[in-house]
Amino acid sequence: MTQINHPLPSKFAQIFPYCFEEILGRKDWDSLIQNSGINTGLIQGNNIPALQNELIKRYGLKTAQGIWQRVGRVAFHYIRRHFNPFVQLTRGENRYKPFSIRLPLGLQALNEFLSQNLDCQLSVITQEKGWQIDIDHCPECSRDEVDQQGSFFLRGLLQEYLLWIDARKDFRIEETQCVGGHCRFDVRVNPTN
Repeated sequence: MTQINHPLPSKFAQIFPYCFEEILGRKDWDSLIQNSGINTGLIQGNNIPALQNELIKRYGLKTAQGIWQRVGRVAFHYIRRHFNPFVQLTRGENRYKPFSIRLPLGLQALNEFLSQNLDCQLSVITQEKGWQIDIDHCPECSRDEVDQQGSFFLRGLLQEYLLWIDARKDFRIEETQCVGGHCRFDVRVNPTN
């Protein structure tokens, strides 16, 4: 199993318990932490595989993936309130800019957050009908286990970001690659929009 050996910055590490507690409830979160062998005050990047394994053991693969995706969505709300580049984007002068300007500004802020907190690098390629988002050094897909395919936390984070940036659009996010620490998402606006 590939381990993420860097500790998560304390502010970001504090987000995980809030997100999991919101999804699972306090009792199940405490039980999950206890069974994973993780001290709640010391959530680090190398604890993520233990959380993933315990979620799979407890809820099954598909439900565990859904929980991680939901945690990513909830995490975005904490990130946008407490991470300065997103706070800047919530100001009126930025919120009323055209979508074509807001999207890259937000992705730039998301890249800054991911690189500072998870050592991930996000790159975006604009395509005819959407965007290709590549994430290098992804902590979820750097695992060697075959049973945990997909970067569900990051998918949830992207889903909530896109909903926040423009709730009028219906985005489809498909993970087209997830291997060896690199994942690729294709983002499309559904044709009805």
